[in-house]
Amino acid sequence: MTKPTQTYLVLRDIVANRIREGKYAEYAKLPSERELAEDLQTTRLTLRDALLQLEMEGLVFRMDRRGWFVAGARLSFDPTEDKGFMTNVSLHGHEPQTELLHCEIEKAPGSIARALKIAPGADIYHLQRKRSINNRPVLIEDIFLNASRYPGLHHVNLEGSLSLVLSDIYGAKVKYSDIQITPVAFNTMHAKLLHISPGTPATMITRTSYDSANAIMEYDQEYWLSDVLRIELRTQKRK
Repeated sequence: MTKPTQTYLVLRDIVANRIREGKYAEYAKLPSERELAEDLQTTRLTLRDALLQLEMEGLVFRMDRRGWFVAGARLSFDPTEDKGFMTNVSLHGHEPQTELLHCEIEKAPGSIARALKIAPGADIYHLQRKRSINNRPVLIEDIFLNASRYPGLHHVNLEGSLSLVLSDIYGAKVKYSDIQITPVAFNTMHAKLLHISPGTPATMITRTSYDSANAIMEYDQEYWLSDVLRIELRTQKRK
């Protein structure tokens, strides 16, 4: 059995060192808890405490019924830059994936109508997409658009860059966006899609995008796993 001095924090350091040394690569699956506990000569209970500590620090992540994995480096996110998910992930040397889960014309409920500045009950497109990095699902996004502005949108491939679709097909280009960032928790539906437990911490990014005429192009609600993003901003003193 493990020595009394080998607390979960000692085990945390051992696993963290293996990650830093490259024994466990980014996004690689760790050995099972049983195998890892035997390797480290500890109990699964103590090992679980060590893994939970590493998860809290963003070094590993867990997927329900799939086990523990090594986390990748956090994705830099600057809200002031117009850099889409596909581009940002690729620039970090990883492979982005997008899966369209839902694309329907619906009647705008009051909250969405207010966000889009249209009449309640007006037709909107509601898109829901799951986005992944190296096959790890990292965010669910709900996108709402005024259907009258984008006729036939549901016939277009929406598993890539939506900005390019709106620009190339409809001539709509984003001039600026209003962004809000809020800590929340995943609900049951989103958690199931991401293979995590309900209540897992999330970062919600709400974005309202405008064109050069100050007309609203789209309203997005993104729900990110909290260990994926690193928000970066540069401030400038007012003159």
